[in-house]
Amino acid sequence: MVAFWAISRWTPKGTLLAVSAALYFASWAIDTGRVRELVLLTGLMRLLGFVGGILGLIDLCRKRRQPPIVAEVVETEPIDSSSKLP
Repeated sequence: MVAFWAISRWTPKGTLLAVSAALYFASWAIDTGRVRELVLLTGLMRLLGFVGGILGLIDLCRKRRQPPIVAEVVETEPIDSSSKLP
């Protein structure tokens, strides 16, 4: 869950949803063979994929605050008063 928070905080929108979908669909690719450790792993992956999918949809729809825009200082040459414009 901390990883989901970090992903939604520091990556572009939709990344958490993509990671969760990949996790969920990868759990269906694992052949458990009725080994309890693999059943536990696939169940955990499906659970995290489902919860992450819900959080990913929320993250996709919410509005993020934009960081404040810092104006760049543009250095210009000083105007020479001795030059005459045509």
